[in-house]
Amino acid sequence: MKSVSLKSKIGIDGCLRVNISTKIKKKHVDVLVIYDVQNGTNGVETSNWPDNYFAETYGCLSSDPIKRQSQGKYPDREQLL
Repeated sequence: MKSVSLKSKIGIDGCLRVNISTKIKKKHVDVLVIYDVQNGTNGVETSNWPDNYFAETYGCLSSDPIKRQSQGKYPDREQLL
């Protein structure tokens, strides 16, 4: 069994394409793919929000804030152990 580790990017179509050349030819093999989404940006765009969206919209409702109405009384629930 061989193990291969690599970094790749999933395309805009949502497909991950992996090409691994081996010396094996005309044989059936079992393949296991495990992927882990990276937390760091490393130059990769991680947001679908437009540029400056939050800077331009933050506080836009400050003159007419949204007020949450009373939610009423919640029923008493059985205590969890």
